[in-house]
Amino acid sequence: MTFRRLLCGLALGALAAGTLTSCAADRQRAVEQRRTTAFDLYAEGEDLERRGEYDLALQKYRAALEMEVLERPAFLYKVGRMHHLLGDPERALLFYDRALELAPDFSMASAQRELARLQLVEQGVVRDRAELDATPPPRAPLAPTVEAPLFPTPPAVRPPSATVHESLAGAQARTILFPELQGTPATALDDERRRATEATDARRWTDAALAWARVVEQAPEDVSARLELARAYLRTGRTRRSFDMYEAAVQMDPANPEVHLQWANACVETGDWRAAVEHYGRARSLDPDNVRVLNNLGALHLNRGNFGESLTLFRDIVARRPDWAPARLNLALALEGYGAPAPEIVPHLEAYLRLGGARRDEAENWLLRLRQLGAGTQ
Repeated sequence: MTFRRLLCGLALGALAAGTLTSCAADRQRAVEQRRTTAFDLYAEGEDLERRGEYDLALQKYRAALEMEVLERPAFLYKVGRMHHLLGDPERALLFYDRALELAPDFSMASAQRELARLQLVEQGVVRDRAELDATPPPRAPLAPTVEAPLFPTPPAVRPPSATVHESLAGAQARTILFPELQGTPATALDDERRRATEATDARRWTDAALAWARVVEQAPEDVSARLELARAYLRTGRTRRSFDMYEAAVQMDPANPEVHLQWANACVETGDWRAAVEHYGRARSLDPDNVRVLNNLGALHLNRGNFGESLTLFRDIVARRPDWAPARLNLALALEGYGAPAPEIVPHLEAYLRLGGARRDEAENWLLRLRQLGAGTQ
């Protein structure tokens, strides 16, 4: 806890109204200063973009995205656009997708996303993407974790509408601004963890980042909270902070395969394929029988066109877990990429549908096309 926060907390008991107003004002000024700086950086990026200095503009837009507390679709779009103009449509697609997730009617982002997608199709990079693991990791009693990040097809969820600002009475403000002063420290931490988990479950990533940061501040040894904070930072575009948090989690618990698995997933989202393979490899060495690790490593190889490697991994997973839907779809995709005949693919698509796979419409359409070609079933 910083000296300033400690001072505010202690003074509250004797000078509640005045000190509370001062501390709240300080926080508001800090938020406003960050916003001002972010928009200044954004304006500098636009000037550089107009001059065609796209690499320098990208640095400014990324800095603005890192600085701002709220996720802004325009900032995300500009980062994606600079990647696109610099010849990296694959990375651009990640930022276009996030901008559209926050603002589905963002027509400019939608148009540029389609152009990037078509470029990748022409380059042979994009195909029906493999599924990463959607199985939630085990939940600790006081530190529940949530569904692992889905990449590269995260669900498009419209963020909830902003709440109307309410004027709070002194007691209410004390509870909101200083929850650590209410009840026992353990209760305050549990309440903060609950709020953080609810925000994550609802994909309110800015709220989740703020809440998990408070959990980590109160419980710095909690590795699962650090992983959740890293994920929230990543989803709000603060990649550097996210990776710093993963690094801290690895230092705290280097033998934990879940830490390396989640860091690898984050590397996939940011397009750092080499680092993703490295961390999947570390997770696999720590837990060789972990099918989630094998599946995500296979999905990475598949999405990069390494069909032989992915085929070996997915066959291994299906042999271990024939009832696990994601591996069935991924095996079907690997077989297609490897050039296997349609009759070898059909049974795995049928199994995927029978097991309730999430991408049902895509699988049904694909199965229909194969059957129309006379594949049938074996």
